[in-house]
Amino acid sequence: MVVVCEGYYCRVLAVDEDVANLELIRDALHSYDCGYDVTICSNQIQALHMLHRHKVEIDLIMATINHDTGLMFLELIKHMTDAPVLAMSTVWSDGLISKATRGGVFFILEKPIDECNLHWVFVEFPRAYFISLDEKRKRSAS
Repeated sequence: MVVVCEGYYCRVLAVDEDVANLELIRDALHSYDCGYDVTICSNQIQALHMLHRHKVEIDLIMATINHDTGLMFLELIKHMTDAPVLAMSTVWSDGLISKATRGGVFFILEKPIDECNLHWVFVEFPRAYFISLDEKRKRSAS
């Protein structure tokens, strides 16, 4: 098993109306064998209910932000969890990027999702994130 950092795992909630995209994300993250626990959700309302019930159990949210409903979704989840948000979209304008980053987005992936980009984001990049996540868990456990 290739673990990003020994003993680390990350609980990901992926939200997108495109079920095929969700399945690609889930399958890719599981195939990396890096400790990702992926929950997929094709409905923003359902995702909000999941966050409300399990907000402590989600470490990262991937959400499609194509228009105002996506921005409203960002606004709502910002009040429910401090989990970082990775945005996915087919349409990016300077205004949408600005609003998304103000809404808590830390990274943007352009759709259609490319497995090479997923690999970089979820295997190469997260070492520092997992280290800080582990420290946060240790602080909250004590």
